[in-house]
Amino acid sequence: MTSSVLPEQLVPYEVFSDYSLLSGTPLVAHLSGRRFEQRLNERSTEVYDGDFQKALLKVLSHLCAVLGCSFGYADRTDLLLYAVSQGSDARRLMTRLAAESSAKLSLLVNDLYTFDVRLFEIPHTDMAHQYFIWRRELAESSAQVRYLAHRLTAQGGTAQQAQALLDAATPAQRLEVLRRHGIEWSTLPIWQRHGSTVYTAQDDVRGPHLVIDLRLPERDRFPEYLARHIV
Repeated sequence: MTSSVLPEQLVPYEVFSDYSLLSGTPLVAHLSGRRFEQRLNERSTEVYDGDFQKALLKVLSHLCAVLGCSFGYADRTDLLLYAVSQGSDARRLMTRLAAESSAKLSLLVNDLYTFDVRLFEIPHTDMAHQYFIWRRELAESSAQVRYLAHRLTAQGGTAQQAQALLDAATPAQRLEVLRRHGIEWSTLPIWQRHGSTVYTAQDDVRGPHLVIDLRLPERDRFPEYLARHIV
């Protein structure tokens, strides 16, 4: 990980249900799917479930549309949202995030799925940029472990072995470890490697509208990408 914002640095900015949100301040919401990893493994033998990912992006788009969020990010199991606060109280926002996301996903996949919600009121957009950079790096690292674990377990190995192999490697070495096991990282779908986003765009024809982006830029261009969409 190269991001300067690690989870513990965000902890002081977490807000709870009895807190009154300040109008005009940046907010980041983290929606964590309950037992999603286990349930996705039960749903499919594939490393990634494309239908489930489409459903997650529909949930993310729905939240951006109804709650006025300008940017959202999805990996395999979690959703992240960015918005500028309009005030009100944290309890109402967190309750609505949990209810809307859980209900929408459950309807889309015809099964009961629920999210836990954490909300952060942060001092400036630079911290939001760094947080999304870290989450993208985390998604990439987790995807590499997931692919290698899938290959090793098919050969009689374990997920723990995959984690140990990659933990001991540099970023360049990780790609070589994957290659030795028949996984060409650069050819995998971008949304599996880096996650996906939803953001608000505007043009003269359609006006403000949501865009789903399945092709995020590479790591060195991602900060510039965030700077365009989180302001």
